[in-house]
Amino acid sequence: MNSILSNEFNRNVTKLVLGTGFAQIIPIALTPILTRIYSPEDFGIFAIYMAIASILGVIATARYELSIVLPKNDKNALDIFYLCNIVSFSLSFIFFIFIYIFTEELNIFIGLDSYSNILFLLPLSIIAAGLLQSLSYLLVRRKEFSSLSKSKIFLSGGYSSSQLTFGSIFSASGLNLSIGYISGQFFSIFYLIKKNWAFLKSRDFSTRRIYNIAKKYKKFPMYSSPGAIMDTSAVQVPIILINKFFNSNLTGQFSLTMRIINLPLAFIGSSISQVLLNKIADSDHTHPDRVLPLLISLTFKLLIFILPLVIICFLFGEELFVYVFGPNWAFAGSLAAPISIVIAIRFVVSPLSAVLTLDRNIKLAAAWQGLYFTSTVIILTVAAQIGFESFIKYFVINELIMYSIYYFLIIRGSLSYKHVN
Repeated sequence: MNSILSNEFNRNVTKLVLGTGFAQIIPIALTPILTRIYSPEDFGIFAIYMAIASILGVIATARYELSIVLPKNDKNALDIFYLCNIVSFSLSFIFFIFIYIFTEELNIFIGLDSYSNILFLLPLSIIAAGLLQSLSYLLVRRKEFSSLSKSKIFLSGGYSSSQLTFGSIFSASGLNLSIGYISGQFFSIFYLIKKNWAFLKSRDFSTRRIYNIAKKYKKFPMYSSPGAIMDTSAVQVPIILINKFFNSNLTGQFSLTMRIINLPLAFIGSSISQVLLNKIADSDHTHPDRVLPLLISLTFKLLIFILPLVIICFLFGEELFVYVFGPNWAFAGSLAAPISIVIAIRFVVSPLSAVLTLDRNIKLAAAWQGLYFTSTVIILTVAAQIGFESFIKYFVINELIMYSIYYFLIIRGSLSYKHVN
């Protein structure tokens, strides 16, 4: 076992898990206060904003940030960093123009008030996502996992406290929940810039080098970006469809359940994925035969970790939500049991998908992401016509089937490492 899970790997995962676990103390502590300040409708509007921001954020850098860990030369990695942010600022400008022209039509399409201005926050979210992703992967490359975990504390603490402040001093609204979240992103960005500052100054900006590096790693925008946007869209489609076919109240109830059940686990899974990506990048050149045993071992550990949460949600979900978040959130508690199944399979499988981010497996990942997006949109759109209960049932079934296929492809992709010298 020690030969599979190296001491370095365990130490790096532990740093991120402990740090990001601590980062969740603030939002967990403040959420019961926020649910008594903001209404389910406010959370519903915020959920719609976050759904769209998440979809755009995943392509904010055209997925070039994933390649930051790959070059042997640090200077090439810095060229990728600059490329990432050129892409994000360019996309931000394009989407600002698009939103300015079609604001009313976009609001109506997603079920918001036609005069809402919340979509104008999206260009800022694109810039924030690009900076967060590229700066974080610089720390991953440098194996500064302690600093990376601290950045997550700035993110979670910043957005939660900002949402509380804006709701208390100004007004409780979905707009202020969204502004609060963006504020937290920039708290984290300032910290990451500080930690990377000396490293960033070691490389001057060169348009020619950046152009060459963009061509060298063009597989990431060509294959990983379409797949990633379909993958993230599939995750966010339920929120968008609930708001479109039902109402903001149900959107808020559903989104809070997803957020709370996923909250203690989201950053843990992300932490494991980031360390695993670094480990696989190293193993790709040294010990490719260790990749599959590493995945199998992590599968069992993640499964054992998540099972208690599922059991608690089935036994006490509704009672806990009412007690912690208030009587307005009883329906959110009733959704805890089925949603915990979805969170569980995502928690086990998603961190392992780092296997599919390297060159030889990108097409395999894109194929699954296309299938996942297509099945989710079709099945949930049809289910929404029947009723909310059917919507939830088919949502769970689709997730179980698609993530089982995903896991099979991850295992298959890991076998390719045995043939690399």
